[in-house]
Amino acid sequence: MRRLYRYCLERQQPKMSWNTQNCYNIVQRKPLNERNLNLYQLEWKSKALCRLYFNGDVTERMFKKVFNENGRNIFDTLSAMERRVDNILFRGLFASSVFRARQLISTGGVLVNGKPVDRPSFQVSDGDIVQIEPSKAVCAYLVSSHPMIRAWAFCPVYLEVNYATLSIVFLRKPTFVEIPNPFPKYMIDNTGAYYSKRG
Repeated sequence: MRRLYRYCLERQQPKMSWNTQNCYNIVQRKPLNERNLNLYQLEWKSKALCRLYFNGDVTERMFKKVFNENGRNIFDTLSAMERRVDNILFRGLFASSVFRARQLISTGGVLVNGKPVDRPSFQVSDGDIVQIEPSKAVCAYLVSSHPMIRAWAFCPVYLEVNYATLSIVFLRKPTFVEIPNPFPKYMIDNTGAYYSKRG
């Protein structure tokens, strides 16, 4: 079900989306004021913002599971999340948001190494090819003509994108500095500290 207030301007919670309200939230978002927050509040607010951006609607329980599987290292956890098919479609500019990418996957329009995928959480390996069905090509072309995407978007170096064949090759696991995000490193560190204490 679609969330009506996903891009609420009052809460200013950035998501993985090229929605104009979301882009406004990213620009207007101010750094956390460390002077007015105690350590728990700082960690909790950092966790809330970072988890919503990197994972969208992924549950807290699922994120903790990935965090524990990756040696309780927040940077390895975020790199592992970039292996998800929905994140790859968004980063490769085949979907205007991670939520649209999930809709595309659920309709059976996405293939990994020639096999259909119906789970947005499907993890690809190095060298795997993610393709979009030609019948869904209109969706991809509409995204590439989006004004915000044309002005500001770029493909990360760990993806090889070919718009002629509607395919993305996942080259390798990204390092943290290669993952596009709107947060300073101390907020990511605070997120890791929160989950390390309570994961």
